[in-house]
Amino acid sequence: RWGVSDQAWIAGRLDNTPELPASISEDCTQVEPPTLPPGTVVYIDPPYVGTTGYGHDLGRKQVIELALRWHEAGAMVAISEQEAIPELLALGWRAVDITSRRDGQKRTFSKQKTEFLTLSPDQR
Repeated sequence: RWGVSDQAWIAGRLDNTPELPASISEDCTQVEPPTLPPGTVVYIDPPYVGTTGYGHDLGRKQVIELALRWHEAGAMVAISEQEAIPELLALGWRAVDITSRRDGQKRTFSKQKTEFLTLSPDQR
């Protein structure tokens, strides 16, 4: 059970948290990214190819188009998938196998046991 001093400490920590600009969009395919400030990161976590999807699925082609738009706007883009995305690797993107680095929840609900991040190249 939290005491009054614990609650005050937590409230003080929250009050001192810097504001980070962020936005949430119902449909990310309709967002036209502006020129973004340095350090902007976009993380895309589509359903893995060949698996049961989410409520708002993006196909592989749409994921690639979206990732390229955000990268062109200046964001560092990371995409989680069961495999590195070959179409982006061919454009100079890189892949990191993070399967062994997962901590916490395991993929017991899925046949997909591997996980890669496909990462955009450094900005100019």
